[in-house]
Amino acid sequence: MGNLANHYVTDKNIRKKVTMTSTASVFDVMEFLLANMAPNLPPGALAEVFDRLIWCLADNGKELLAIRDSWLQGDDRRKVAIAIAMDETLPFDGGPQMRENLEKIADRWPEFRERCDELISAAKDVAES
Repeated sequence: MGNLANHYVTDKNIRKKVTMTSTASVFDVMEFLLANMAPNLPPGALAEVFDRLIWCLADNGKELLAIRDSWLQGDDRRKVAIAIAMDETLPFDGGPQMRENLEKIADRWPEFRERCDELISAAKDVAES
C-alpha cells in the first residue's frame, strides 16, 4: 500500500477520493469497509471478507475478533448483522458471555434468532467434544 493509498469510492453516484494510510488499524479498515460497502451487498458477504482477514493478519485476527465481539454488544443493527454472519470462529470464544449476548440479540432482533441458536448449538457441540 505504501505510505498513502488513494481509493475512489462511489457514494450516491458521486466519486470521492478517500485516503488511507498504511498505519491504519484493523478497526479503521473494518469501519472503512462498512462505510463504503455496496448498497445491496448482503451482510454475509462482508462477513466473509472479515473471516478471510482473520487468517491474513499477523495476530491471527485477535484484534478483528475483539472488534467483532464489540459489534455484537452494540446498538448498530448493520454491524450486528455482519458480525453474526461471521463463521470462522465463535463469538466471545464460545463461552458463557457468547450465550448471554446472543440471547440479547435474538430478543432485540428476532430475525437473528435462528443464527443465534445455530451459534449457541455450535458452542455446545465444541464443548462436548
